[in-house]
Amino acid sequence: MTKKVAVLSVKSVLILAALYFMLVHVKLPLAEVFYFLTHTNVNFYASVALFTLFLVLQAWIWVQILNDSGNAMPWFKGILIYINSQFAKYIPGGFWNYLGRIYYTSREGISLQTQLVTLLYENILLVMAASVYAIILAKLTGMIGFGWLIVFFAMLILFFFYYRPVTGILEQGVHRFIKKFRDVPMTLTRKSFFTYLFYFLISHMVMGWAFWLLLVSMGVSNIGFFYAAGTFAAAWLIGLLSPLPGGLGVREGIIVFLIGIVVKDAALATQISIIARIWNVISEVLFFLIVNGAYQLRRRWGHH
Repeated sequence: MTKKVAVLSVKSVLILAALYFMLVHVKLPLAEVFYFLTHTNVNFYASVALFTLFLVLQAWIWVQILNDSGNAMPWFKGILIYINSQFAKYIPGGFWNYLGRIYYTSREGISLQTQLVTLLYENILLVMAASVYAIILAKLTGMIGFGWLIVFFAMLILFFFYYRPVTGILEQGVHRFIKKFRDVPMTLTRKSFFTYLFYFLISHMVMGWAFWLLLVSMGVSNIGFFYAAGTFAAAWLIGLLSPLPGGLGVREGIIVFLIGIVVKDAALATQISIIARIWNVISEVLFFLIVNGAYQLRRRWGHH
C-alpha cells in the first residue's frame, strides 16, 4: 500500500510540474482560449480527433520498432507506456518522457540496449519524415527551387540503394560521439527502416490533415494541405533547437512566421500558434484519458 501511494505521489508531482512549466512558458491568454473553445465549430473537434489519432500512430510505430528485434511488447501496453510518459516532455531537460518510457519498458523485461537503439531509430525516422514535408513547404514558399526538391528526393533514393554502407558510417559516428550508444548496434534492416519511414510519413499526413482542419476552424481557407503539414513539421523540426521543454516558444514563432506569409495578419497568425499549442495538449490529454480508461476497463474484465 505504501509503495502504491509513493508511486501515485511521484506521478502526480510529475504531472503538476509538467503543467506548471507549460503554463509558465506559453503564457496563455486563458480568457481568449476559453472563449474560442466554447464558440468553435465541428472542424476544430475533428482536428482534435485526427491529431489524437496521429499521436496513437506515433506510439504504435514506436512499439513496432521496439519489437523488431524480437521482443513481444503488446501493442496496447506499449501505447499505454508511451502516453503515460508523454507529459514529462514539458519538464525542463526535454528528455524526461524518454526516461519514463525506459523505466516502464524495463519493467516489461526489455533490455536498455534495445530501448536505446529504438529511441535512436525513432528520432532519425521522425526527423526524416518531418523533413519530407518541410522540404515540400520550402518549395511552396519559394525558399528553394524545384531543383533542390529533386536533389532531396534523389538523396532519399540513393540512401535506399546504399542503406547498409550509409548506416555503417552513421553507426561509427554515433559510437564515436555519443557515449551512451557506444555499445549499441544499429541492426534495423533496410526493409524495416523504410517500412517504418513509410508509417511515419502516413502519420505525418494525418497530422497535416489535422492542422489543416484547425486552420479551417479559425477561418483560414487559403492554405492547402501540404502547406499546413509542412508548417507543423517545420515548426517541430526547428523546435528541437529550443532550450525550453516541448519546443515551447520556438515552435509557436515558426508557426506565426509561416502562417503569416499567407494570411497577412500577424494577430491571427499569433492566435493560431497559441491555439495550436492548446490543441496539441488537448489531444494528448484525450489520448491519455482514452487509453487509461480502456486500461482500467481491461483490468476490471480480467485482462492485463
